[in-house]
Amino acid sequence: MTLSLSVQVVWRMAVKELIASRHEKIEPEHLFEAATRGKDFTGEKALEELRAQGVDVETLAAELRTGSDALEKAGLSPAKLRRAVRDKLGAGTFDWASKSDDVVHRSDRTKKVFAEAEKFSAALKEPSVTVRALFAALLADDTSPVCTVIR
Repeated sequence: MTLSLSVQVVWRMAVKELIASRHEKIEPEHLFEAATRGKDFTGEKALEELRAQGVDVETLAAELRTGSDALEKAGLSPAKLRRAVRDKLGAGTFDWASKSDDVVHRSDRTKKVFAEAEKFSAALKEPSVTVRALFAALLADDTSPVCTVIR
């Protein structure tokens, strides 16, 4: 299954979280951090640039806000949760400056999250994996570090 443009944006944001935290592989926590930053990346300047490229920015922006909107509706602060998830994950020791290529790999846990997101998207008859499905997959395992922090 393909990834929606919004999930591709979330992936890029997760890579930035990964590098900043010095981990070697994308973990579900990096995806959660990125998926709850949607409002940070839907500023008018960025949207104007995408609009000029023919992107349906209203749909993109709405999908990027899925995670943060859901948390806020539940009375939770996305920023506080991101910090708590980041603290729970801790800092890694991987030296990205010494890496000879720019390939980023997913951890086994992240591969499972994407497999779940594909199932959610298929059940919803969506043509690609959406942020909504990815966010649901991130919250599907109530023993995960993300869910532990939310509780």
